Amino acid sequence: MDRLEAVAACIYLHNNEQLLFVSTYLPPAAPVVRTDLDKIFSAFTSVVLVGDLNSKHVSWNCSSVDSNGKTILTYCIDNNISIHYPDQPAHFPHNSTPSVLDIALTKLCSVSKPVAAPVLSSDHNPIVFKLHLLPILSTPTMMYDYKHANWQLFKSTLDNSIPPDPILLSTADLEQAATTLEAAIRQAATTAIPLHTKTRNQLKNYYRRRYQRSRTSTFRYLSHLLTQIFLIKLKQLKNTKWNSFLRTLHPQTPSFRKITRYFTTTKQTIPPLLCNGTQIFRSSEKAEELSRQFERAHNFTFHMSTSHHSQVITRAVNKVLRPLTPSTPTIKPTNPTEVRRHIRSLKPTTAPGNDGIATVMLRHLPTRAIQHLTLLFNSTLQLGYFPTIWKAAKVIPIHKPNKPPIDVNSYRPISLLSSINKLLESIIASRLTTFVNQNHLIPDTQFGFRKKHFTVSQLARIVDHISHGYNLRKHTGMALLDLEKAYDTVCYSKNS
Repeated sequence: MDRLEAVAACIYLHNNEQLLFVSTYLPPAAPVVRTDLDKIFSAFTSVVLVGDLNSKHVSWNCSSVDSNGKTILTYCIDNNISIHYPDQPAHFPHNSTPSVLDIALTKLCSVSKPVAAPVLSSDHNPIVFKLHLLPILSTPTMMYDYKHANWQLFKSTLDNSIPPDPILLSTADLEQAATTLEAAIRQAATTAIPLHTKTRNQLKNYYRRRYQRSRTSTFRYLSHLLTQIFLIKLKQLKNTKWNSFLRTLHPQTPSFRKITRYFTTTKQTIPPLLCNGTQIFRSSEKAEELSRQFERAHNFTFHMSTSHHSQVITRAVNKVLRPLTPSTPTIKPTNPTEVRRHIRSLKPTTAPGNDGIATVMLRHLPTRAIQHLTLLFNSTLQLGYFPTIWKAAKVIPIHKPNKPPIDVNSYRPISLLSSINKLLESIIASRLTTFVNQNHLIPDTQFGFRKKHFTVSQLARIVDHISHGYNLRKHTGMALLDLEKAYDTVCYSKNS
């Protein structure tokens, strides 16, 4: 080596292939020499190079660009080498801006997203990533191309697959019927809605990895076939779709703000979490710890009161509500017309839940499916039971602004619920709203979470009250309360 200091180890893999793992260091004053990189990356088919290369470039989250950074970036582009780097700074010098100097260069090798782990007292944080020696065989998420969907085929397939109206006498019958309906909708979507181009590429890579592992000719054929289809579709759609989109783009349209956010927002990853003094690096362990934190926040008040205290609160609430609340009313059943009306009121662009059924699919349900769904909803209202399959949600942790990202308390959950769940909830909410308004159970002074009540109207009411007191030469006082974790600290029973 001319300039680069390196220590290498050859790893023999299960399929008799070899992987060269190289730990490198480049002194601060030394330039990057392309011949040094050629000696490393030309020696083996699969190479992983890691270390402090003392090279800066904005492509790996540095605030500046130097000559070494330009050389490495150009070399990687010319030789089809991937650059992997953490999203957070890993080098914290005393006299300059934090940057990323420790990076990984890979050739024909798959690694996970590197993260900087603040576990040492050095000015260089260690970089942690996973080296995938075996192909990743996880099935890609289906992304449907609704613009080219055959909705007539979708309706006919769903009509043929929906079973006759069942007799739902128990919660087990309701669970089975809900599961069968969801499976029928997904099957109809798979038959009538083509996959998005991105999904075709994911499937191509999926079958290619299957072939690399099993050497089965069927997977090789599918991989080559999907590669040809993907290239043809990409060539047809890439320029035409982008040009047509740019023609319709205007600074005043919502699409302009959306595309701006897309190009200016970086995809955030969860760094290693610090829990009880222990660093958590694995994604599965992060998910478990975050789920425990979300559960603790939901059960925030379970340990704050005794049974006697809960009984006192229950009696006080019942004493207030008993004169206002009439006898328990019978919940009015729904009908296909109401179900269709609530489907149209759902937002068409919301992300689907864990079941993968989007709102646009519900909007194209045939009459028989609407009637079947109405039967399930009425059985839910009659039995007082919400099917478990509709409760499943896809939970996404969102980092709270100005909170340390390594703390599990710095994340809040966003749950992507099932579209059928949202539909039934809207039907029940309309009945609750009607009941509450008819019996005047909400004070007229409450403006939050009420239709035709706005914050501006409440502010106008307060200003009018203050102005009236001022005209009478009186002072007006105001007490403002802001409750932290208000939803999590509501007093309710575990059995409610």
